[in-house]
Amino acid sequence: MTLKKSNANLSKELLEELQILRAAFPQQEISLDVIQTIEGTFDVSRLREAFANLLSNAAEHGTGGVVKAKVKKSEDAAVIQVCNEGKIADEKLEGIFDPLKRGQGFETGHRTNLGLGLFICKQIALAHGGDIVVKSDDGIVLFTLTIPLHQAD
Repeated sequence: MTLKKSNANLSKELLEELQILRAAFPQQEISLDVIQTIEGTFDVSRLREAFANLLSNAAEHGTGGVVKAKVKKSEDAAVIQVCNEGKIADEKLEGIFDPLKRGQGFETGHRTNLGLGLFICKQIALAHGGDIVVKSDDGIVLFTLTIPLHQAD
């Protein structure tokens, strides 16, 4: 994946992306907690895409309640978290970032495509020198995307 990195205010960019997602999901409450301004060298377009994928998945496949997102700085990295009510079966967690996975989704029981959007998120994270992980515990699904603030080319 080729990145077009520039210095950017990631907090501002994600707030803008959130407004677009709220328009796409008017019935879903989506919150974003910006802990502090996060500036660094990123491919903003790609990170907005990853953020949109995570929020869209949470809005579409959660079992109710608020989709909550948080962006914060941790040492020399930006940390983006998205959580919602729901459950991903343990056997689905292992390959959730693999492309084109399809199967039973959250406790709602409807069929979901759990692959391409999350695969893209993983590729964006790796291209930035970061990572993405998921946890599903006690009725909460939490995705955590960690991206270095600055990465040597």
